[in-house]
Amino acid sequence: MLSQLSWYSMETMQDALQSYGLNEKETRLYVAAISLGVASVMQLARRAGLKRPTTYLILESLLDQGLLVAIPKGKKTYYKAEDPIYFSKTLMKKQSKMQAVLPALQELYMRNSSHPRIRFYEGKDKLMRLYEEIFRSKEIWAMVSIDGFLRVFNEDDEKHFFRILIRHNGAIYDIMENTKMARIFSRLPYRTAVGKVRLLDRGARIATDILVFHDSVATISFDSMVAAVIEDAHIAESMKMMVQCMWNHALPVASEK
Repeated sequence: MLSQLSWYSMETMQDALQSYGLNEKETRLYVAAISLGVASVMQLARRAGLKRPTTYLILESLLDQGLLVAIPKGKKTYYKAEDPIYFSKTLMKKQSKMQAVLPALQELYMRNSSHPRIRFYEGKDKLMRLYEEIFRSKEIWAMVSIDGFLRVFNEDDEKHFFRILIRHNGAIYDIMENTKMARIFSRLPYRTAVGKVRLLDRGARIATDILVFHDSVATISFDSMVAAVIEDAHIAESMKMMVQCMWNHALPVASEK
């Protein structure tokens, strides 16, 4: 049976070590140390094809990285390569540390990234959490179907959301479908305390609810029970302007006939 070593060229092993982070000379010296076992500086320099002054410098680097161990013998010092499994253990430790800080790094990246962040929600529980987040805002501009909302939630749920909005001193501006249920809900005291409602022309339908809050836009489908939130200040501002434009042309509830 061929040994494992025969399957790999020296060049392949050196490439792998350099991908770990060693430079070309460090790689040559480490491979020399592995092949020699316990060796003197002169033996290592000769096997690696390096000058002795250079070898001393690289030895210090490899010792600092824990890839070599020094073995004093009398007045001389010999060197031995650390077991190659060290690389695997070190990589696992690095990966573990990276995984621990990755969420914080990702949040920092998204905060300062020019690319929008997109979040998805599915199911009533997730939509409930999303509405609670939205109603913690200071200002919400929305196009909603109260009839669609009531297929999933109830009036107690809506009261819960509005209590959150009141606690955060927020306000909501709703453009609703012009339905009997919308006209009833638009006049409820907990709504009129912090919100204003305008109505679309009769027969106009809203397929998905759209809510603009903070620097985000939420699109919610009650038919498929899914929602998507885009976090981007420019997109949110543009969508807010569109909703406000429609608001200016919608019917005040008191004027509805």
